Amino acid sequence: MTEPIAAPASAPEGGPAKLFLTRIFVGLALAACITGFYESLSTSWTPLYRLNIRLHPLLGGAAVIGALWWIVRGRRTPSHLAYPSAALVALALFSGILGVLGHPANRATPWFLAHAWLGIGCYATLAAFGVAWIRRARHGLSSIVPLAAWAAVCLAPPAILTAAGRTGPTSLAVEMKLSPLLKNFEENWRTPWPSQVAGLVGGSRACGASGCHAELLEDFRQSGHFLSPRSPYFQKNLDLLEAETGPGHDRICGACHFPVGVLRGRGHSELAEGETYSCAFCHSITDVTIGPDPARSAYLLDPNVNHLHLFADGESEPSEEARRLVRLNPRGHARVFSRPLYKTNEFCLACHHLQIRPPARQGQFVEPTCRDCHMQPRHLLGASGSRMNHLFPGSNTALPQSLGAEKTVRLLQDWLRGDLLTGFRDSFWELRDAAQAKPRRAFWLVMTFDASAPPEPGSTFALKVMTSNVGIGHNFPSAPLDLVEAWLQITATTTNGARFFERGIPDATGRLAEGTHRLGGYMLDAEGQRIERNRVWVTAKKVTERAIAQGQTVEDAFEIPVPADPGPFIQVEARWSYRKLNPDFTDWAYGDGNFHAPVSEVASAAHRFEVRAEEAR
Repeated sequence: MTEPIAAPASAPEGGPAKLFLTRIFVGLALAACITGFYESLSTSWTPLYRLNIRLHPLLGGAAVIGALWWIVRGRRTPSHLAYPSAALVALALFSGILGVLGHPANRATPWFLAHAWLGIGCYATLAAFGVAWIRRARHGLSSIVPLAAWAAVCLAPPAILTAAGRTGPTSLAVEMKLSPLLKNFEENWRTPWPSQVAGLVGGSRACGASGCHAELLEDFRQSGHFLSPRSPYFQKNLDLLEAETGPGHDRICGACHFPVGVLRGRGHSELAEGETYSCAFCHSITDVTIGPDPARSAYLLDPNVNHLHLFADGESEPSEEARRLVRLNPRGHARVFSRPLYKTNEFCLACHHLQIRPPARQGQFVEPTCRDCHMQPRHLLGASGSRMNHLFPGSNTALPQSLGAEKTVRLLQDWLRGDLLTGFRDSFWELRDAAQAKPRRAFWLVMTFDASAPPEPGSTFALKVMTSNVGIGHNFPSAPLDLVEAWLQITATTTNGARFFERGIPDATGRLAEGTHRLGGYMLDAEGQRIERNRVWVTAKKVTERAIAQGQTVEDAFEIPVPADPGPFIQVEARWSYRKLNPDFTDWAYGDGNFHAPVSEVASAAHRFEVRAEEAR
């Protein structure tokens, strides 16, 4: 009896037409996956990469059309691998379309994440489909060879394209020194980039004009980072620096205060709008170095030139081509400007380490980072949105005051009082709404009173004010100690509100009396003389006379003379006040009495002390 002839394994049931359709579908879907991997793995933004961004959705759409055609023509022979692949390709295309339509990025991100995971699922089922297909086929050689070839087809193209798309070195190490008097200052200063390269990292307007980051740009243009070199007092300070050390030495400050101007070869008096910091500048820093010499630090700039070329000089409206490419690949755009470094303290300390040095972490408690306190979500600052603010609120209210930004002054003073929330959920020192369990006020410093005995009429009341640093991740104060002032104001009133005791109240010129309880210190030059006018370029030693370290408590004792008839109780109020610039400096910078730095409240406390009755004595 003649046995039936078996059909060749290389010709699946359904005939040559079905085999052809299957190959077309698998090829298109695999090409879509490969271009997607290249888009995800590379950040080169070369012309080839940009072409790939356009090609990827076209291949995905063609794969879906091929899958539908394959299903219609091949419905007699269902496949446990091909059908899931077709479904995943269709879902991936659908999520990608929703991601593009979900612009701006904060609405598009969930869809693009789904798109990426669905793409990985497509790739896995297609790879399994190919392996099964090869194993069913008849080959003269071992199946290892075709399997290796299939793996190369699947994996090699994105790897090769990613490696080939890497750009040449464009990095620049910017070294920051405290003093131009250091040996070899001129020789060690790196030559600025060519102007056309510096121009690429010099603008921010394109980021706000694209429709993605307008609110962050609004924050940034009010920030101290953007405004600091434009203040009159800073300009006069740098004029003094150049007068004492020589022209061009303002760049020792410019590396932190106006780095874009430094890269363009501009001095402090030549700065134009936008030549301080920019979005692209900060987000092109790839590494920082601090120490071991505390007077030196450095950061490494490595901008993605290919991508930045899409936005010209950064100060122009983005072209339609640039908008289209970013909308097609927002995650690739984000990868260019996002790095884990930006979430670390070291990123901030590259410039701030001379004044602000967070303590070493101890124990198992979670310590807040710089960004936890200074980059809270915008809604915690009274703005809209949940993105991290780029105003970077801090203690310098003199800067916005000097430029007429009263709204920013008020916001910073609210922040200093703790009226704006920190958003650091692990902080214990936060008052909370019992109904919603949300923080209502954050505390930087907590103040309490300690009296060994109640006040008595006509006697001296001994009172201690205890202040604990529970919310500031560094010393308070932490700033140029020859400029800032932090002091304790205390008043006592009788039952009917008559004030009978006060300390720490500034006089008409803004100055404080001898005996005021202060925090801070001073700086010395090489000859042991106190530094005035913020001449940091001659600093030899920084002396902290008194500060409140994180987790530490300081004690201030007062002897309060109680009136003969104070009433049933006395009211004592105390607060820590702070200002960025002391009157001696502002009188030099602006002329006597022409400018007063705002005084801000950092912490306060009040308590009613019952007066000991006559019969109780």
